[in-house]
Amino acid sequence: MIENIQKRLRGKLPFWKEMKPKLDSTLIVFHRNFSRKRFIHKCLPTHEPGSESIGHAYFSCGPPLLEGGRVWGVVVKATKWLLERQEHIQSNWNLHRMLGNTDEEIDGTDAEDEENGGCERYSKHFLRANDFITSGFMWALCHLVSLFADLLGAIENWCSGCRCHPRDLREYLGMKISDINCPLRLCRAPDLACGALDRFFTLISSTLVAQVRAAHATTLTAVEQGKIVDYFNFSKQYIYVELILRVERGWSALPLRALGMGNEDEEVAIDCLIGCLAQFEAMQLEDMTVFEWTLFARGGPGRGQVIAVVQGTHTFAEVPLVQRYRMISQFLPCMEASVERRHAQIHSSIRAAPCHTAAFTSVQGLRKAEILAELESGVEEASRFSGQGKKRS
Repeated sequence: MIENIQKRLRGKLPFWKEMKPKLDSTLIVFHRNFSRKRFIHKCLPTHEPGSESIGHAYFSCGPPLLEGGRVWGVVVKATKWLLERQEHIQSNWNLHRMLGNTDEEIDGTDAEDEENGGCERYSKHFLRANDFITSGFMWALCHLVSLFADLLGAIENWCSGCRCHPRDLREYLGMKISDINCPLRLCRAPDLACGALDRFFTLISSTLVAQVRAAHATTLTAVEQGKIVDYFNFSKQYIYVELILRVERGWSALPLRALGMGNEDEEVAIDCLIGCLAQFEAMQLEDMTVFEWTLFARGGPGRGQVIAVVQGTHTFAEVPLVQRYRMISQFLPCMEASVERRHAQIHSSIRAAPCHTAAFTSVQGLRKAEILAELESGVEEASRFSGQGKKRS
């Protein structure tokens, strides 16, 4: 889910076309061995004559190149590299020294770059990099990219986490998501069904707005500050719409919304059941699943228990069927990776057996257990299924 949003976000950033050429040249300058060493020896100060530049360790390696800027992860890593060294770069960058021809040979200069023109070959990148480095507005845009990466990272961590180890606790203990060995990790179905992701996004984005306003209050003009805030709000709204379409829209309707009965707060779980009853009454018979019919249909085995819980005459612990579904929903994982892995297995089976149709392989891989259970339920069911297969053949 988050990966799909990341793929589309970069192309939707309203400032990307303005930022990309200058950012690309800046990354080239600090990525290439020749130009990075030239910056170290010609721009960075030394402690005393003949001593090694203070930037040797800090600029020992360069940032990744955009290579077209199609991968969001590369853009994030590149901007993070620049932001970590922003103070050194801004205070020591000197375009005249970078472009000037010197009689002294730079130690460690790449001979191949010298043979291919050296400074002349990199002059256009030096000029674009100068426009980027000397512009507070470009650094603010770089900061915006970092904030969006933090926002998407927080959402991904929320989806990968659990209710037992919230974000504040993890930060206090210095824990990473990968270090948590909790049975409820990734079991976010009840929270998603109750709109918790929407509330979490609103909370995180509101704190980022404050960071945007405070970070560049003194370095940008009022017009530039307004642009930065507008860019942030536009991109934030795009991320929110993507989340609504890809997540909230599915979890706010039956049958997924019924999983909200597993919420740890029983009042929230009851409110979710009330909404599910209202949605069920508006459903068409052909749209119902067995799960929905069992819990909400008139005459179904679970409707009476649901009504008893909603009306407050019984607790969840006193209604066994609803309590069973409540426990199942609390441990129901929402792992996008597992779904994708299953799809990959199905497609590999199709390629391995070209005589099998896609429909056959899909049924065999996804619904084999269900079909076997139906066949084992009785001779009559098996005979009926077999007779249908003969007629179609």
